[in-house]
Amino acid sequence: MDLLDINAYTPDWPFRRLRHRTADDLLRLMDAAGIARAVVSPLGAAFRLDASGPNAELLEFIRNHADRLAAAFAVNPNYPTWEDGLREALEGGAVALRLYPNYHAYPTADSACIEATHAAAEAGLPLLVAARLQDERSHHPMMKVPPVTPGALARLAAAVPRARLVVTMLRLAEVQGLVEAPNLHFDLCGMQGPVGFLAQLLEAVGPERLLLGTALPLQYPLPSVEKLRTATLSPEVHAAIASGNAKRLLHM
Repeated sequence: MDLLDINAYTPDWPFRRLRHRTADDLLRLMDAAGIARAVVSPLGAAFRLDASGPNAELLEFIRNHADRLAAAFAVNPNYPTWEDGLREALEGGAVALRLYPNYHAYPTADSACIEATHAAAEAGLPLLVAARLQDERSHHPMMKVPPVTPGALARLAAAVPRARLVVTMLRLAEVQGLVEAPNLHFDLCGMQGPVGFLAQLLEAVGPERLLLGTALPLQYPLPSVEKLRTATLSPEVHAAIASGNAKRLLHM
């Protein structure tokens, strides 16, 4: 299978030292899981109001690996110069924008968020929306960050129907609550079950709205790949989830 990971990050995590900290480390994990390419977001941007620094660090991180690693620039719509991030994304060859609504503490129905979503759609860039970055049970006791709710995601999708939105790390029940939002797409990394969950996902939203995502290096990539590899699917559906849907959304 040709595998494209829509949901990877730079290794900037303040709560523990991640074992895999360089681009070469990420590529070794990708190789072990059979992943050809990954879209990388600046994880450190979730913890800074101004995303320009982490975006610059992201470009340096992937600079020597443009054949395997593509950039998703982060923007914080509540920061006064967020438009610079969109401009820099276009100039820097980014394939998507990344939003961290829960870490930057703004509702998706906020006018600034809707404005940024409109701007991304106008620029032809999909938006990767982090519903969560890790299981809430693993959060630092002094930094409990609630996930973005399905209702908030549905309102954003309805406010900007031409936007291409990819929501990362949702649970099965959360995705099942978003069936009526056709411009929302979902990765697989937040779903660890139940047995047969992928069949339930396909029944709920169809194959064209599902993408491979791993949350590398916060999570090892192989479990997400195995969810797809071991599922009983037609070759066409396998190929669509593995990379075809992502390539279509990202124009890659």
